[in-house]
Amino acid sequence: MTSDKKVQKEMRKAAESMQEASERLRSKPKRKGGIGRLLLIAIVGAVIALAVSEGARKAVLDALFGAEEEFEYTSTTSINGS
Repeated sequence: MTSDKKVQKEMRKAAESMQEASERLRSKPKRKGGIGRLLLIAIVGAVIALAVSEGARKAVLDALFGAEEEFEYTSTTSINGS
């Protein structure tokens, strides 16, 4: 009789464990990261794009500091000193 009760108890535990495992498998997995992960990927992508593309770097620098002004330098002194 004691072995029957012991077997029944173990069978009940096994059934509960299987039911719990079944419920976990059916439940949807929770999303991790969300907006934070997306933001991190966007920042890393922008840094790589700036590192690789000279045109992108120039566009960002022009937007931040204004377009580069080209100028010509003319000396007012002469080479011969006259």
